[in-house]
Amino acid sequence: MNLINYVQLHGDKDFNSLAFNEIDSAILSQISYIDFDFFHSNIQNSFENVPNHTILNEACRHTWRPQENALLMKEISKSNRFSSLSWHNYTKVVDDKYEQQFTAILFDLGNHRYYISYRGTESSFIGWKENMNMSYLKCIPSQLTALKYFTHCFTEYPGKYYLGGHSKGGTMACFAGINAPSQLQKNIIAIYNHDGPGMNYLSSNFNMSNFHQYPIYKMVPQSSVVGVMLEKNNYKIIRSHARSFFQHDLFTWEIKDTSFVEEPNISWMSRKVNRVSFRWIMYVDLQSRKLFVDTIYQVLCPKEIVHMRDIWKVKTKTTQLIINNIRQLDPKIKRKILSIATEMLILAIK
Repeated sequence: MNLINYVQLHGDKDFNSLAFNEIDSAILSQISYIDFDFFHSNIQNSFENVPNHTILNEACRHTWRPQENALLMKEISKSNRFSSLSWHNYTKVVDDKYEQQFTAILFDLGNHRYYISYRGTESSFIGWKENMNMSYLKCIPSQLTALKYFTHCFTEYPGKYYLGGHSKGGTMACFAGINAPSQLQKNIIAIYNHDGPGMNYLSSNFNMSNFHQYPIYKMVPQSSVVGVMLEKNNYKIIRSHARSFFQHDLFTWEIKDTSFVEEPNISWMSRKVNRVSFRWIMYVDLQSRKLFVDTIYQVLCPKEIVHMRDIWKVKTKTTQLIINNIRQLDPKIKRKILSIATEMLILAIK
């Protein structure tokens, strides 16, 4: 059973009949990837008012799983559990100068309870660059924006809050909750992190459970690549029917009744990724990490191409741009990057 099947099975139960759970969080995290600007209207922003088939498909067109997202929204819109939910404060920020890609949306669950869903990484290169920056920045711009967003939402809609997200969105939810003022923290019910990476220095030196009075539920698939980075063993391991990196997709996570199916251990690959991520932080100095990330991005992400999806449209041009970028690199930087890459390889095989 997957997210869509869950809505089909339990969609007749409201949140009084069946309490909010990790699957509900995963669903609200997943649909944050949809472009809610397409649903703007003069009527209440609620799922029961989601517009026709053509607009819905267009809103889902640039997500990682367009067909599945559209079907999930259709099931949600006709379910008793979700159809009456409204949303507010849909916010998007893409800033090339500060290398930031941020999107969040507030869902009203009723009875003064709310869920803030922070979107994970999109297909824009700037979003992936911000991810890479997490390897040398204590906090990235989107994490700071996530905290400001939470503060703004609470001021406008006081009540009890769930924070959550998938991938980078899950990390932003954790950052916003842990760094929120005490008055806001008292109103957090729980935080859900669906396969989001750990937080650089905080994650490697502290146990997050010491910093809050609310539960943080972190989940990773058994062959997680993203969620085990810079993260200690503070997570629930989920069974996925996909392989390797494709397990990052929430639609592949297996569900039994109202919870994800658990696995006892992560795979050898996940353990390796986890160890290498910590070694990268511990043994490669900050300036080297920054140089490596900035240079790799400069070479592999040509300025002429904004989204990853555009690469396949101009494969020949993209290859030539990358070759030209490599040729234009300063010889000293080339040698330094090769040295860092060699050091990373040694760390990986230790």
